[in-house]
Amino acid sequence: MRNALFISVMLFTPLTVIAQGEGGFAAPFLRMGLGARAISMGGAFTAVADDGFAAYYNPAGLPYLTKRHFTTTYSFLSLDRRFHYISYSQSLKPTAGLSLYWLAAGTDNIDGRDLSGNHTFDYSDASNAFGISFANRFHESIAIGITLKIITQNLDLADENLSSNDLAFDAGLMFIPVENLKLAVVIKDLNASFSWSTQDLFSLGTVSIDTIPYTLNAGASYLFDNGLTISTAALFNQSQQERMRFGIEYRRDELYSLRAGSDDGAFSFGGGVRYQVSGGVYTNIDYAFRPEVVGEGGTHLFSWEFTF
Repeated sequence: MRNALFISVMLFTPLTVIAQGEGGFAAPFLRMGLGARAISMGGAFTAVADDGFAAYYNPAGLPYLTKRHFTTTYSFLSLDRRFHYISYSQSLKPTAGLSLYWLAAGTDNIDGRDLSGNHTFDYSDASNAFGISFANRFHESIAIGITLKIITQNLDLADENLSSNDLAFDAGLMFIPVENLKLAVVIKDLNASFSWSTQDLFSLGTVSIDTIPYTLNAGASYLFDNGLTISTAALFNQSQQERMRFGIEYRRDELYSLRAGSDDGAFSFGGGVRYQVSGGVYTNIDYAFRPEVVGEGGTHLFSWEFTF
C-alpha cells in the first residue's frame, strides 16, 4: 500500500512539467515540439517540414527533401527531465520519401512518498516513440505521408515496474499551389492509448485506460526571394483549446539563419549556422531558447544535422 498514493499520482496527473498546456493528458512528450529551428519559429513548422524533422511535423514533406538528413537534438530541461530525438530521412526517387526516428523523454529522481508523507524511494519515468514514415508525391504540387510509431511508457517503481505500449498513426498532406507557397494539414497520434494495471502491485489495484488525444494541425508558409520565410499554424487538440503559432526565418546565403516565433503568445527565438564538412557533406547547428511559461524554467535546445 505504501506505493498506492505514488502510483495513483503518476497515472492520473502529468508525469512531467510540460510547457503551456501539453501536460494533463497521456504522452505529453509527443506534443512538446522538436528541433531548435522549429521551436525558435514558434513551432509553426507544419507547412515548412523541409529538414530532418519532417517526419515529426509533417511526413508529407519527405518527398521534397533534396539530400539525406541525419539529425539529432537535445533539450536542456530543468527538474531532471530529459528529451532527445535522432532520425534519418531521405527522399526516394522518383517520387517518395522515408524516415526513421527515435524520440525519448523521461524524468529521474522523482521523490516517492507514502500515505504518511515519508520518503520511500526515488522513482523514474521513461517514454519512447519509435517511428517510421513514408510519403509519396502524387503530383509536383501534392504529397501525402503517413507515420507509424510504437509508443511506450515505463515507470520504474524501485522494486516494481509498470509499463504500457501502443501503436499510433500520423497522416499529413502537403500542397504547393504556386511556387514558394506551401499549405499543409497533419493529424497526429491517432488511435493511441496507454493501458495500466496495478492489480499485481497491491490488493486494491485497478485497470485504467489513458487515451492519448489526437491533434489536427493546419498551416501555411511562404519563402520570399530574399531568403525570408514566414509560417503559421493552427492546432486543434482533441482535449485542449485551439492554439495559433507564428514563425519567421531569415537565411543569409545558406550560411546563417535568424529566427523568431510565437506559440500561442509564448515567444521564442534562435539561430543557426551551416558549413561544409567535406565534399558534399554539410552540417547545420541550430539553437533555440523558449522562455518558461509555468515556472518550469527556460529551455535551451540544440540541434545538429548532417546533410549529404
